[in-house]
Amino acid sequence: MSVTTTKPTPTAPRPVDPISTNLAHTLRTFKLSGLKDTVPERFALAR
Repeated sequence: MSVTTTKPTPTAPRPVDPISTNLAHTLRTFKLSGLKDTVPERFALAR
């Protein structure tokens, strides 16, 4: 009896969203959703 095993196909890693859903919701609440695109750059500059 032979058992055939298959390797899982590697999938490309999905890009990690640096903005949590909680932060995105808060930005929408305060009508600041336009800043969502610049938040990762702002975090990098703040370091």
